[in-house]
Amino acid sequence: MNVNALKMSRKKRNEDSMYIYIQILDKIWKKIQLYDKNDETNYLYEVPNIILGEPLYDKDIAESLIIRKMKKGGFDTTVYLLGEVSYILIDWSVQVKEHRGNPSSKGSKKTSRKGVEYKKEGSDIYKVTFSK
Repeated sequence: MNVNALKMSRKKRNEDSMYIYIQILDKIWKKIQLYDKNDETNYLYEVPNIILGEPLYDKDIAESLIIRKMKKGGFDTTVYLLGEVSYILIDWSVQVKEHRGNPSSKGSKKTSRKGVEYKKEGSDIYKVTFSK
C-alpha cells in the first residue's frame, strides 16, 4: 500500500484518456481535409459512446474539446442531440472568429447550465448552442 502507486496509476489513466482525445481530433481533421478536397464545406461528426479497442473516455469532455478546438481554428460548430447520440456539425464555409470575454446580453435565452442553450427542434432532436 503506497500513495505514490495510486498517483502513478491515476497519471497513467489521465495520459491514456488524453491519447484518445487527440486521436479523435486527428480523425476529425483528416475527414475535414478529405471533405474540403471534394469542395464540401461542412462535416457531421457522430461522437461515439465508446471506441472499440480504446480506453473508456468521457464523451462530454470529448464534445467540449472538439468544439473548443474547432472554434479556435475558425470553424462554426453546432451540436445536435438525438436521444443518447450526439452529433457535431462542423462548418467552414465562413470563418468564425473565436469569441473572448463576456457575450452581449441581448435578449433573454433560458439555459439549462451556464453558457449552454438547449432548443427543441423535433420530438427527440435538440439543438445545443455553446457560448462563452
